[in-house]
Amino acid sequence: MNNLIKNLSFFLLALFSSITYAQVVYTEDFETLPISWTINSTDLGSIGVQTIPANQWIRNNVYAPGQVPLIYSGCLPFFSFPATATPNQNALITGNANSNYLHIYYNDMTAPFNAVFVDNSVVATACGITGTNFAKMTNDVSTIGLTGVSFNYYYLGANGGNEIYFSTNGGTTWTLAQNVPVASVWTSQSIVNAAFDNQATLRFGILFNPNVNPISDPPFSIDQIEISAPITTGPIANFNASSTTVCVGNNITFTNTSSTSGATTYAWTFPGGTPGTANTIGPHTVTFNTVGTQTISLTVTDANGTDNITIPIIVVPTSTGTDVITSCTPITWIDGNTYSASTTTPTFTIVGGSSQGCDSIVTLNLTINSTATGTDIITSCTPITWIDGNTYSASTTTPTFTIVGGSVQGCDSIVTLNLTINSTVTGTDVITSCTPITWIDGNTYSASTTTPTFTIVGGSSQGCDSIVTLNLTINSAVTGTDVITSCTPITWIDGNTYSASTTTPTFTIVGGSSQGCDSIVTLNLTINSTVTGTDVITSCTPITWIDGNTYSASTTTPTFTIVGGSSQGCDSIVTLNLTINSTVTGSDVITSCTPITWIDGNTYSASTTTPTFTIVGGSSQGCDSIVTLNLTINSTVTGTDVITSCTPITWIDGNTYSASTTTPTFTIVGGSSQGCDSIVTLNLTINNPVNSTDIQTICGNSYTWIDGINYTTNTNAPTVTFIGLATNGCDSIVTLNLTLTTPTKTTNVFNECEGFSVTVGTNTYTTTGIFTDIINNCDTIVTDLTINPAPQLTLIKADDNCGENIGSVTAIATSNNPPITYSWNTGSADSVISNLPAGTYSVIVNDGSGCAKADTVDLAELQLDCDFFVYTPNAFTPNGDGNNDVFFVRGKGIATISIQIYNRWGNKVFETDDITQGWDGKHNGSDQNTAVFVYVIEGSFLNNKTFKESGDVSLIR
Repeated sequence: MNNLIKNLSFFLLALFSSITYAQVVYTEDFETLPISWTINSTDLGSIGVQTIPANQWIRNNVYAPGQVPLIYSGCLPFFSFPATATPNQNALITGNANSNYLHIYYNDMTAPFNAVFVDNSVVATACGITGTNFAKMTNDVSTIGLTGVSFNYYYLGANGGNEIYFSTNGGTTWTLAQNVPVASVWTSQSIVNAAFDNQATLRFGILFNPNVNPISDPPFSIDQIEISAPITTGPIANFNASSTTVCVGNNITFTNTSSTSGATTYAWTFPGGTPGTANTIGPHTVTFNTVGTQTISLTVTDANGTDNITIPIIVVPTSTGTDVITSCTPITWIDGNTYSASTTTPTFTIVGGSSQGCDSIVTLNLTINSTATGTDIITSCTPITWIDGNTYSASTTTPTFTIVGGSVQGCDSIVTLNLTINSTVTGTDVITSCTPITWIDGNTYSASTTTPTFTIVGGSSQGCDSIVTLNLTINSAVTGTDVITSCTPITWIDGNTYSASTTTPTFTIVGGSSQGCDSIVTLNLTINSTVTGTDVITSCTPITWIDGNTYSASTTTPTFTIVGGSSQGCDSIVTLNLTINSTVTGSDVITSCTPITWIDGNTYSASTTTPTFTIVGGSSQGCDSIVTLNLTINSTVTGTDVITSCTPITWIDGNTYSASTTTPTFTIVGGSSQGCDSIVTLNLTINNPVNSTDIQTICGNSYTWIDGINYTTNTNAPTVTFIGLATNGCDSIVTLNLTLTTPTKTTNVFNECEGFSVTVGTNTYTTTGIFTDIINNCDTIVTDLTINPAPQLTLIKADDNCGENIGSVTAIATSNNPPITYSWNTGSADSVISNLPAGTYSVIVNDGSGCAKADTVDLAELQLDCDFFVYTPNAFTPNGDGNNDVFFVRGKGIATISIQIYNRWGNKVFETDDITQGWDGKHNGSDQNTAVFVYVIEGSFLNNKTFKESGDVSLIR
């Protein structure tokens, strides 16, 4: 059935190609102001000049009946005139019974203007006044190159004498073209005159003359004026493509659908295809191996001329893409293989996988991220509870914990614990004392103990606590008894002489015990009547006494008993009182500031207590005398004289220093507390005055600074000194750096589309307007911003029917800034794309301001009952010849229907829901010019299935 429709359309197009159509060069229907006629002209050129403006042309659309009194200046009231209604206009004029038209009107009538109009010729004739009025075109019409030019109009006039004039010199002179016949109903009239042909300044005018065959009612009216010439249509080139998109290496079949008459030649070009050209009617099957948009061309020539048509074909390459995958574990890809390492080499071909139906080659870009590892290093003096929830009290490096997804790549992160537990340091303070001691804990201990402890917080080298234990030993004083029996008094170690027996004397030997404590000795003396005697010996050397013993140290204890040797019969006890005079020792204490040469002949330059010297027989007892040197060498005292000053200083050496220095020294002889010299070093800091710059950028012509001076030019010379106000205590010197800026004003003009923004300073503007900003607190920037709205876009689709590739999409766009251009993803630049298979279609429309709007529509492949169909012709000729004058929608099984027709600007020119009502090529009563119009048809079939189609129809005159 669809092929039948296509063949029928081709037959109609071929039929119309041999018909002569009209080329319209001028129309005026008086519907829209301003009109292109001067309707009350007094300039009649060669015809003459009207001196009494009794009659006036008006633009009118009402002619109501009624009894109207007529009055003319200078005449008495005459009578009341009965007026009848204007007959309805012919539907071929505008389709409106009362559309606007030109109407003659008497100037002095009392009837309301534009309400009731009657023939004023009765009054004019009755008063003896002859009045005429002329209406004429305001602009020239060119008919250069045209023959058979006609002046066409509709008129209404019950009286005669009305005339049509023409001018071929722009209205300078006028020639009568026709006396208008009488017509009591709206009637069409056409004037054909060879004088109208091939003219550059053709004009027409209308003369109303009430003195010719005056009648009562109605007066002369005229509407729907048109100047046209016949044209002969040559061949119309057209062809169909089996597809407008093809995968590289595949075929498309091109079928000729041109309309021609007589002998015809065909010239095909297939860029990027094999074959590349053809010169037969076809069809032609072409293989495309070149990727891109290829423009297919068909030129058709017959006896009436030549026509050409091009269709863009998109040759789509094999699609390629990359499947980017990042994983922490091996993955199994679409090729069925498992990959455990990063790779960019595997590929897989998806047959027919691209959006255009071509093969799609996918490359795997795989990144396998490893599990991240790290070490948590912790040092502590106490047990710690880790992130695994366990408590660790000893150093360890083995615990691990997995943080799921914790790495920067999103993989697991394994943390190992490296724990060091530093123990508390312990130590023992061992003290031995003969007396009680007060320890570091502040307590006093008088007995030996090992129990006290003291914690030094953070005292260990690792920062942990240090615990000290006291180990105290208190040693007591040692006691003993010196038992002596004597025949004679004795002198004891306490230096006392006891001549009677006694047990009471005691003597303390300081540090005499083996532990280093005191030793207390008690004397137990028994005095016998033994005769005692003392052998007093003084010697510098050891002696061998009567007891046979040799004594090398002074002593008074050795005794020798001469049994019975005393006169009392007691033993005679001889006590040795031996004095061994030891070598005398002494210290030669010397304090000096300089090295000394001692008695041993040596020179000593450092303090010492070790050198000795023996003076033979030098003691008072005649023994040797040993002298030890105790030498103290006091060093020269050094010091630093630290001085900070803002100005040069004169120091103790008499010199003046003006720069910082640490090298000068001065010696004060005997100046130290030990009497040695004192050496002083100078550490001098000379602080300079602090310099700073006051940078001022001023919007203006002058500036008054802190010095009170008003500056009118740029400068960096003025300075002000603030005494002692610098942070180092010196002067602060401020220099002025002044820049005077003259304010400027800049105007930036933008003419942009919706979505545009401009930023000035901190302000952003997105809407139309004039905005003023102050920049840098000085300059003025004026932003003159015009935001043009984007075009309004509506897409009307007709889905593919039964898989026949007969879908279509109509783009209806409106804008305040024409013209509008269309760019489809098929490559088409028309407002309508047709012969489409199911799929997605998108369009971008641009208007004259450069603004754009985009939209997308999906066409479905509707599996309708193909016994029911809707058919529309692709052309009609509303020229009144009774043949193909009306555009009708036909079909089979149609239950309901809505028909809408739009011109190329998107304006609706016809609408009906009655399939028996067709479009006669008019809009608001006005004939539409030869053009292509878009129809939108919606409805339902008797089987309750719905349909929606759109396409284009050519109106040919």
